[in-house]
Amino acid sequence: MKENKYNDENFFQKYSAMSRSTEGLKGAGEWPELQKILPGFQEKSVLD
Repeated sequence: MKENKYNDENFFQKYSAMSRSTEGLKGAGEWPELQKILPGFQEKSVLD
């Protein structure tokens, strides 16, 4: 079975400090472009 990188403490600490991890969608570089093509989600139920 392939190793899970998230089990590596060093990797996880660095990944946890990334802007997308600390700021959520605001920190994800692709978010402004995705936001343009997604519909509004107000008053909707979403299964992720």
